[in-house]
Amino acid sequence: MKSKHIYTWLIFIFVLVIPLKENWSSIALVVYSIFSIYIFFKSKIKDRIGRSDINGIIHISIAFALVSGISHIINMPYIDDIDFNRFSFPFLVLGFLLTFYFRIFVTVERTKIFLALFIGISISATMRIAFSIYNCIKTGENFLFTRVEIPYEAFFSSNPLIYSVFLNFCVSYVLIEIFKNKKSKLILIMLLVCLCFAGLTYFSTTGLVSLFINVVLTVLYFKFKSYYKKSTALLFSSTFLGFLVLLTPLGAKMLTYVDGESSRVRNYNTSVSVFKDKGMFNFGFGVGNELNTLQLKRKKKSWEFLEKYHAHNQYFEFILGGGFLYGLLFLLMLIWSINYALVNDKLLLVLFLNTCYTIMFFESLLVIHKGFLFVSYFWVYLIFERNE
Repeated sequence: MKSKHIYTWLIFIFVLVIPLKENWSSIALVVYSIFSIYIFFKSKIKDRIGRSDINGIIHISIAFALVSGISHIINMPYIDDIDFNRFSFPFLVLGFLLTFYFRIFVTVERTKIFLALFIGISISATMRIAFSIYNCIKTGENFLFTRVEIPYEAFFSSNPLIYSVFLNFCVSYVLIEIFKNKKSKLILIMLLVCLCFAGLTYFSTTGLVSLFINVVLTVLYFKFKSYYKKSTALLFSSTFLGFLVLLTPLGAKMLTYVDGESSRVRNYNTSVSVFKDKGMFNFGFGVGNELNTLQLKRKKKSWEFLEKYHAHNQYFEFILGGGFLYGLLFLLMLIWSINYALVNDKLLLVLFLNTCYTIMFFESLLVIHKGFLFVSYFWVYLIFERNE
């Protein structure tokens, strides 16, 4: 079997298992990495020439990874338990960028990538629906919009926001194909209905908001193209404004409305308190030390202390861990990617970024194993893939 076919199968398996068991995706990532290193050194020098149009994101990612690594090393004496999840994202992005950067690594066709993701999500959704119906029969509860405790939740995505990220991304892809593809429109609509039904078994207000925005942007792109770029730029420019709102008393009210769990509201108030104590222009408490910092501020008998909750806000995670510079580098990476997507007419990349950055206001997406694997791979893949 040729190297290209092996590479395609490795990517297919890796994407398929991301929504499933964490150990499986970790093993798939290790095998993919080893094979990539082998191919790189086996190739000729002339085949290692990269693309100059993505140099900006390469440079930002290198700085992002350096700040993450240095911050973690400096603060290692103060960290009781090393959590590799907390500083894996920058290095994964950089790793994927380098493997795609060179011509020897062929970007796998979009249809194969999404087929793998659909299979993985279908397995996850089927199991969730089955457990939800079982719970409905057993307890009499409505199986829609109900969070069910599942015995084997480690086997698939149980977090409602992570689940909604996967589903929203797939729905966005199918929606684009419906507008573009006239021949298979009925099949695509049926697939869209199935995905939406799967989403009903794990209701997430934030997920619905990001999905609604994706639908609006898609309609603008295909029906009102002259408004699309301005609307997209306005949407993403509100990110900083949204973060400032979170630092005010209005932020707590907004969180109560979107996600009314008292533990999440207390957790949010703790994050704001720590952030304000340290100040905006700070150097952070150390990447990997965010949880310890939050634990010191929490009440010992609180749910979030006992369960060792993370910040449930990725922007707080960045600034509490690596400080203002760390948060700024992520923001630069986001801005570069949005600009690149608009200039190169990459609608799916825009929808992907919107889904992620919206969810990050209410979930530490890049601290969760499934989250940072999914985001890092598809962020890079959508930058490089050419068959938009």
